[in-house]
Amino acid sequence: MAPKSSLLLFLLAVVLQAPAQIVSKNQETVLDIAWTEAALQRMEYEEDLHLSGPSTVKYRIMDTSRPGLLSTRYRFTVALRVVGKSGKIKSALFYRFSYHTLFLSSKYVVEMSLDRRQWTVVKEADTPHQEIAGTINVKHGETGDHITIAVLNAKNKGNTFSLTYLATTSTRYDLYDDHVLFRADSSGQHRSNEIRDHAEPIDIMVHRMIAGNGGWTTLCLPFDMTDDQVRKSLGNDVVYSQFTDVEPDKGYIHFHTTTEGMKAGQPYLVKKQGSTLDSFFADDVVLTRASVREANKGRGSKKKCKGYYWVGILQPTRVNAEDTEKIFNPNARAAIVSTTSPDGKLHLRRTLPNSIVNGFTAYLVFPDDSHMSSSGPRNIEDFVVCIDSTTVSPTIIKQINTPDQWADDEVYTMGGQRVGTHTNRLSPGIYIRRGQKFVVK
Repeated sequence: MAPKSSLLLFLLAVVLQAPAQIVSKNQETVLDIAWTEAALQRMEYEEDLHLSGPSTVKYRIMDTSRPGLLSTRYRFTVALRVVGKSGKIKSALFYRFSYHTLFLSSKYVVEMSLDRRQWTVVKEADTPHQEIAGTINVKHGETGDHITIAVLNAKNKGNTFSLTYLATTSTRYDLYDDHVLFRADSSGQHRSNEIRDHAEPIDIMVHRMIAGNGGWTTLCLPFDMTDDQVRKSLGNDVVYSQFTDVEPDKGYIHFHTTTEGMKAGQPYLVKKQGSTLDSFFADDVVLTRASVREANKGRGSKKKCKGYYWVGILQPTRVNAEDTEKIFNPNARAAIVSTTSPDGKLHLRRTLPNSIVNGFTAYLVFPDDSHMSSSGPRNIEDFVVCIDSTTVSPTIIKQINTPDQWADDEVYTMGGQRVGTHTNRLSPGIYIRRGQKFVVK
């Protein structure tokens, strides 16, 4: 057993404490839309819907055209179609927007049709920018279904069109980072992701925070993803790296960027520009109980170099009890690599032994003192992380207990700086309290 006085050193950022695979019937999901207004003659939009089973798609659209003083009329048609992965149209609606002036008065008309032959007026107004809300029903939704929005005839170059809202109601598959994979533990501390077999690829919403603004996050998933899938889920700007080597004498820990996709059960160090993701969809992935069990076993053999291990976990893990005492040297010391502040540095936090780390993360295990290089750094915080030979220096913040042992009201920045206890005095941004991330707007 490791001495109780010894401390595990963690390169740890915030792990969300969210309520791993849950099947949610009739789950509404609001989708992030990539645009809000476009010129009609250039407009053609497509968005994945992540449907499963009987589903509905809710939308709000608007003619945002601004007719000029000399403009007396225009008319254009917009087609909304739900299309399957094979290209088959599953459902469609058409809207015709028109404008005309008569005796100094203006009239804006919106018509709807299922077949472009019979039209029904759904809105008529004297003022522009009338928003239309509607629903498209899909009898059998499945992975790969997407909505396309296209203009069929637009002659006026001044016309613009807006999609203001897009949401789906469907069966959704979820994986949470604080749930165990299969069966809830007897203590009731962790619920189960209820992993089950799927004969066909599915879309899964993974509830694991991925830091933005150039921050670092570790990620270990229970399914394979190609490079295209990774970039579709996390953004085209994402960089993901694998552990390659350690130079104990110099205190260097090396990672190498890859574009070969992510393998199930393999840990990666991820850097993302742009906004932080609280969760993300993984599209068209294969998930079975057998494949997840295979990805979750033998974590100690994932990657080893000179007594150092780079290990991925797929469910909440009591690190030193379940790893350093069984797989590694009992006196080994674990270091979690995860999200950092936007300064690009990996931050160290200390945690007490027997602390639990949420799933879909990864960590490094350092050898005990007797195996550390006599000529290299003696403290984990003195090591330097290198990505493609570029160093990212860790910076120690302070000793912090495990997430469930944080002081009740202490608030910290993402960089680990204590900012008091009163949230109403905070500037807009992302903060940490009781081990959980929250946003002040």
